[in-house]
Amino acid sequence: MCRTRRWEPPPAPEPSPVLLGQLEKAGFRLSELMDQARLALAASFPRAVWVIGEVQNLNRRSSGVFLNLAEQKDQGSGAITINATIWTSTFRDLSLKHGEALLQEVLAEGLSGRFLCQVQLYRDRGSISLNILDLDPQFTKGALALAREQLLKELRQKGLDQLNKQKTLTDFPLKIGLISAPESRAQSDFLHQLLSYGFPGEVLFYPAQMQGEGVLTSIPKALSALNQAGCDVVVMTRGGGSASDLRWFDSREVALAVAQSPCPVISAIGHHDDVCVAELISFRHEKTPTAAADFLLERIRQTRNALETMGKGMTDQLRARLEGAQRRHHDLVRALDQVSQTQWERRLGQLRQWARLLEKAPRERVRRGEGELMKAQHFLQAIGTKHCLARESSRQQWAQRLKNLSERMILNQSFGLDQKSEQLKQKSLTWCSKFEGDWAEQRSSLQRQAERSLASLREAFEGLAGRLRSLDPSPWVKKGWSQLRVGKTRLTSVKGVQIGQKVEAILQDGKVAMSVENISEG
Repeated sequence: MCRTRRWEPPPAPEPSPVLLGQLEKAGFRLSELMDQARLALAASFPRAVWVIGEVQNLNRRSSGVFLNLAEQKDQGSGAITINATIWTSTFRDLSLKHGEALLQEVLAEGLSGRFLCQVQLYRDRGSISLNILDLDPQFTKGALALAREQLLKELRQKGLDQLNKQKTLTDFPLKIGLISAPESRAQSDFLHQLLSYGFPGEVLFYPAQMQGEGVLTSIPKALSALNQAGCDVVVMTRGGGSASDLRWFDSREVALAVAQSPCPVISAIGHHDDVCVAELISFRHEKTPTAAADFLLERIRQTRNALETMGKGMTDQLRARLEGAQRRHHDLVRALDQVSQTQWERRLGQLRQWARLLEKAPRERVRRGEGELMKAQHFLQAIGTKHCLARESSRQQWAQRLKNLSERMILNQSFGLDQKSEQLKQKSLTWCSKFEGDWAEQRSSLQRQAERSLASLREAFEGLAGRLRSLDPSPWVKKGWSQLRVGKTRLTSVKGVQIGQKVEAILQDGKVAMSVENISEG
C-alpha cells in the first residue's frame, strides 16, 4: 500500500513595496490583479482549513467529485456558494480511511458537512475554489441527529407525535393502501406475504419515490390519494438503506403528512440501527414489509376468531330462545284448551241448573194454588154447612158464584204461570245465546292472540336465523381460513399455546393435527 501525505503549499512571499507602488501609479492589469489576489489568499490561508457547508450539485466524474458548498443567508434571500473538488486520488485515499459506504453517506445532496479544504484562486476564471483533502463524518451525523431531535421536539410540543397513533384500526382491514417504489423488493415481499395466507381484501398500490429529494412531495401526495380512496390502513415501506438514503423520512414534510393522515399508517422503512421520525409518529412501525403484512393478517385472524366465538354464542342463545318459545307455545295451547273446556262445562252446568229451576217453578206454583183453593173450598163448605139452614135459599147461588170464582182464579193462576214460564224460558234462551256469542268471540280472540304470538315468534326466529347465517364462518373456511383447537378449546391467542402442544386445524374437508414448535407474539 502506498503512503500518502497531505500536501501543504510553501509560505507565500511577501509582495514587494516598490512593485506595488509602481503598479498603483499605472493601474492593475487583470492578470496582475489575480496574481496579487492569489498571493494575498495564500498568505491568509497558508494551510488547509475546515469549512462547513451544505453539499449541492454533486457530480461524480472519472477525474474526481465536483460539488458546491452552500450556506443559506440569514434573511433567506439566496445562498452563498463556492465550488469544491475531490480529486480521484484523494477520493481513493478517503475511501480507504473512512470506508466507501460512510463516504457515500456523507457526500449526499442536501447534507451539511465539515471538510478540510485548501483554498485556491483560479487565475483564469477569477474565482475561488476549494480542494477538499479530508472530511469529518461525525459532524454530518451530528447535524442529522440534531435536526431530527429538533423536529421531534416540535412535533411533541404540538401533540402531532401521537395524532396518528390515536387512530382506530378497523377489525377487518380489507382495503389496504401500499406506498412503495414501483417493482421494488419491498412491494413484492409485502404482496407475496398477503397472497400466501389468502388475504381476502384488496390492495391499492400507489407508486412513490422512496429515495432522494422527491420523497418530500411523493409521500404526502400518495397518502392524500389513498385516504381519498377510502383505505382502512396505509402501509409505507421500502427495503432499508443507508442513513443518508433514509434521512428524507426524518423531514418535516413527510412527518406532517403521516401525523395528519385520517387513516392509520404502518411504516416499514427498514432502519437497522435507528428509527426515523416517520416511523416514530406513525400508528405502528415494523422492521420489514413482511412483518407489516403479518401484523395485518393477524388482526384479521383475531377478528375472525372473535366472530366465530360470538356466532357460536348467538347460535346457542338463539337455540335456547327458540326452545323456550316452543315450550311457552305448547303451555299456552294446553292452558287455552283447559280453560276453554272448564269454562264450557261450568257454563253448561249453570244452564242446565237454570233449566231445571225454570221447569220446576210453574209446577210448584200450580200445586200451591191448588192447595190454597182446596183450603178455600173447605172453608166455604164449613161456612155453608154452618149457615145452610139460614141461607138455604141462596146456597145454589153462592155455590155457583164460588164455582165461577174458583174457575176464574184457576184460569188466572194458570195464565200467570204460563206467562211467567214463557218469560223465564225466553230469558234463559237469551242468556244461552248471549253466552254462546261471548264464548265464541272469546275463543276467536284467544285464537287470534295465539296466532299473532306465533307469527311474532316466527318472525323473530327468522331474523335471528338470518343473522346467524350472516355470521356463518363456512365462507371463510372455503377461502382457506382455518380454526385452531387445543383439545375442545378454540384457540384465539398465542398465550393459550405451549411449545410441544398438539393443535388441531379444522379445514373445509377435514382436520389436520399439528405440533407447536415455535411461538412468537405479534
